[in-house]
Amino acid sequence: MPSHWWEEVKRSSQRYNVNPFLAAAVAWIEGNGWDNDRIGRSPYWGPMGINEQCPVPYRVLSNPLSNIRVGVAALRGSNPEAVLKRYNAKWFKDHYIRDVLALQRQLERRAQFLVRFSGKPAGREAS
Repeated sequence: MPSHWWEEVKRSSQRYNVNPFLAAAVAWIEGNGWDNDRIGRSPYWGPMGINEQCPVPYRVLSNPLSNIRVGVAALRGSNPEAVLKRYNAKWFKDHYIRDVLALQRQLERRAQFLVRFSGKPAGREAS
C-alpha cells in the first residue's frame, strides 16, 4: 500500500475504531491490489471500492485519501463478518469475507515479523 494511503488508513482506523489491517485488506481486494491504474474503471471508486451510488460527492470518492476515510468509517462494527457483509452487500459472497479476513491475518503477521526483525518495540512500548 502506498505509504500516504497507509498513513490515512491508520488515522481513520484510530478515529473510527477499526482494525487498520482489516481496512488495508479491504483496500487490497476492492482497489485491485492498490493499483492506481486499475482503480475506478467500474461503478466502484478509489482504493476502498466505494459504490458510485454512495451519497458522497464525486470529489470525495475520487480522492484516494478521502475515499479511504469514507471506506474505513463504513467498516465500523464489532463483528468483522457482519461488517464485511454490509460493506459488500450488493455482490456479497462468502469467499469475499474469507479472502478479506485471511488477508487481514496475513498483513498482521507480516507487520509483527517486521517489528520483530527491526528490533523496534511492539505494542504500547512502540508509542
